[in-house]
Amino acid sequence: NPMVAYSQIGTNVLFAALVGGIFFNATDPVNRAGAFFFIVMNIVFSNLSAVELFIRERAIFLNERNSGYYRTSAYFFAKCLCDLIPMRVFPVLVFGAITYFMIGLQPVASKFFLYELMLVCTGLSASCLCFFCSTLVELQSIATLMVAGIYTFSMVGGGLLIKLDDIPAWLVWLKYVSIFRFALEAANINEFAGTAAGDQ
Repeated sequence: NPMVAYSQIGTNVLFAALVGGIFFNATDPVNRAGAFFFIVMNIVFSNLSAVELFIRERAIFLNERNSGYYRTSAYFFAKCLCDLIPMRVFPVLVFGAITYFMIGLQPVASKFFLYELMLVCTGLSASCLCFFCSTLVELQSIATLMVAGIYTFSMVGGGLLIKLDDIPAWLVWLKYVSIFRFALEAANINEFAGTAAGDQ
């Protein structure tokens, strides 16, 4: 449905303007790091809508696959391609272009494109997690709860809410599977490497 894609883009533009307004021309490194966390959190949680992708058409898919219309792999790749580009990649690129310049990040082309790449990879990781959970269960509400729980634990392993060295030993594995950790590290390295803030 094209209207869903348009609404996704419109929502991303509004959120980007909101984030850009809150962190407008942020010069303090702490504020920029906070902006990165807020941006990553927005990108990750905005992909919760991907949960319904496989659940909604499960009965139709099973019927058509059993009738020999197509293979599972063909259905999977077609659904992913038709969902990922218009609903996950393009809106994130628009979001990134707005927030990058409103926040006042370094005006260097290579850093801008790395920032966009980081956002796209973060969004795709979050979407793929939704796809995975939506193939495991038949109810969207259960899949949404699963994904939200995983996102929340991923946030804890991100290193901003609690220092990674202070995470209890039984939860130390979270930092190795945290979408937030890798996204925040990429954003901070991209922005602060080689600067006075990065040397501290």
